[in-house]
Amino acid sequence: MNPKFVAPVCAERRERRAIPLLLAALCTFVLAAPARSHHSFAATYDAKQPVTVDGVITKMAWMNPHAFLYVDVQDKSGKTTNWAFELSPVAMLVRYNLKPNMVVPGARITVRGFRAKDGTKMLASGHEIVLADGRTFIVGPGADTRGAQGQ
Repeated sequence: MNPKFVAPVCAERRERRAIPLLLAALCTFVLAAPARSHHSFAATYDAKQPVTVDGVITKMAWMNPHAFLYVDVQDKSGKTTNWAFELSPVAMLVRYNLKPNMVVPGARITVRGFRAKDGTKMLASGHEIVLADGRTFIVGPGADTRGAQGQ
């Protein structure tokens, strides 16, 4: 075999193998980014501090890695505070049949969940919502958070 023709063929094969490897590495990096920022329920919220609020939806953010529900709650003195509830990922909410047209600003809602561990006021993990018509949806982990709701 002539050595002049062997080297270009070997180099071409290496290049063809390198492209899929580079693509695989790039995909791994891109897909791993959300996993790095993910946190556990127990690191952020306290299952021993349940909270239930009744109020009016101000915003529902259908985003990943977690959806957020914002609710204006009036206390006994009439003061309004806006609560933020972290919910499960959008895919899970949809799997549980919760649809965007069910959670709209201005609608009354009851939210059950768990307060933030760090004492952040008006921040909680949502576990369950009850719409004005009485329909109930699980939207996050419960008191037993061992792998619940994908958290």
